[in-house]
Amino acid sequence: MHPAHRSNPVYALEVGRGGVKIVEKKGRIGHELATRRAPVCRPGATPGKRLQVYDAALTGDIWMQISHLYTSAEADALLPVDTAPAIRAAVRTIYTGLARPELSVKFAASDTGPALTLRVVFRDEMQGNVRDNTTHCPWLTGILPRTHPCAFAALLTEARAAGVTAVAVTSGWRPSLGSIAHRAGLGLDITYLEGGGQTVFLNRASLTNGSAAGNGNVSAREKVLWREHQDARAALLEGEQRIRIARNRASGNEEQSALELGNADARINSLRNQEDRARRAWNAERDLHEPGLIRTLRDLLGRNGSVKQLFDPWYMNADTTDKIAAVPNEQRRSNPNERLHNNHLYITVREPKIL
Repeated sequence: MHPAHRSNPVYALEVGRGGVKIVEKKGRIGHELATRRAPVCRPGATPGKRLQVYDAALTGDIWMQISHLYTSAEADALLPVDTAPAIRAAVRTIYTGLARPELSVKFAASDTGPALTLRVVFRDEMQGNVRDNTTHCPWLTGILPRTHPCAFAALLTEARAAGVTAVAVTSGWRPSLGSIAHRAGLGLDITYLEGGGQTVFLNRASLTNGSAAGNGNVSAREKVLWREHQDARAALLEGEQRIRIARNRASGNEEQSALELGNADARINSLRNQEDRARRAWNAERDLHEPGLIRTLRDLLGRNGSVKQLFDPWYMNADTTDKIAAVPNEQRRSNPNERLHNNHLYITVREPKIL
């Protein structure tokens, strides 16, 4: 949420060298209050060390209490000054309370493009996590207005520029799932795009899960090339580990050590070349089938001043404000964030002093 609305602390304690561990309670636990009980001393992992353990509830209802419910006037004040009038008016209606879970924005023809109507559908999935973890938080007047206004403005602005005519939003503010960005109202999830004759379901889960939906975004050949790349990467990592061990073992027999390391270096170079070829082949096949609509929208959002992060089934960009290019979403088991974003586009709002 905006820094102006982060003035009321929930829990206050002085953190020592042992640190603090927070465990959330999920479920509809409306009777819990934001109160901290007296600490209890317990043995630590290190012999002779004891820890002070504080027991306090952190529930969906408490997250809801400390999150900010933006008003229409606050939303209007937070939007960039160059926000198009039609978009500004549309965003304001979200914070006055929509009559139904959708929004239609009409754009007149201009020098930058033809007339266009953009329909935004807020899908029922937005309610699931909130409904399961709060006593009561109405969808249109309690969930949607807890999301930062710039998230909606960025989506509408760049969707219009990309020629998108329909978009489905499945999550904004939520209390008990995912990163702090969603809990602070700084995240927005999109699962469907339509425009220019394209319909795009943002789902590539079938790349690593044969039973999951592919929606035409993952070819049979790409699955083979992805596996070949993962195998080549694993072989390279194993080879690099072995050469590090060999170097550590090198002793007084300099001639033998030089021979072993020389052979190892040649092997590593070969493995690197194999990994590079496999990666290039997978990249080419993946990009060949990527819908142009999501590629265009991603590029536009990446240049939007209100956007900080973009994660989607094709690419991951942890910081759109730096000069580091987005990296392919490999859906690696070792990277839960990649697998989490194999079926939607995620936008994080860039709010100073927060992210």
